[in-house]
Amino acid sequence: KFRIGCALEASIRLVPNDDSSRPWLAKVAAGSEKLSCDNQSFAGVLRANFLRSIKGVSLDSQALVAGLSIGDTSMLSKGLSERMKKLSLTHLTAVSGANCAIVLGLVFFLLGFIGLRRWQRVTISIVCMWGYVQLVGPQPSVLRAATMTAVIVVLTATGRSIRPIAALCHAASLLLLVDPNMAFSLGFALSLAA
Repeated sequence: KFRIGCALEASIRLVPNDDSSRPWLAKVAAGSEKLSCDNQSFAGVLRANFLRSIKGVSLDSQALVAGLSIGDTSMLSKGLSERMKKLSLTHLTAVSGANCAIVLGLVFFLLGFIGLRRWQRVTISIVCMWGYVQLVGPQPSVLRAATMTAVIVVLTATGRSIRPIAALCHAASLLLLVDPNMAFSLGFALSLAA
């Protein structure tokens, strides 16, 4: 059965049509087809396609782009990883609040540009943020950043101003209500402290 993540390869053969009233119409002869599916999710397929599309630059540059955009550090070489640690730049290869804010801000701006109303923009932006979290992987630090960004967008859309520390507290409270086990996650604690 065809689904996202499947590839269909087929070959067909066109042969002349026997119908003299429509000689321009070709007939399709039987060909072969092959369906191959992997068990990746839609986000997995997007991630794999993104990683395949990073070309034309050095391997270290490809690794940095993958780390900065989708948090994939699998391409980082040991040498690059060591240099990043020496320069205290390892945070660049992790998805953070800045990534979430950029994605949400860009979507919100583009939706405003095409003329959607405020709550339509808020709703679609939050759905896009959920999709981005699925793309990069729902690690505790990503969930904290996405939830905090969503809280800021919703409260700003209602006309309320909110301080970042209050948004952080709201996000942490929401996440701990949904998943109390997150309180034992070191990544979540470090994300909150940062």
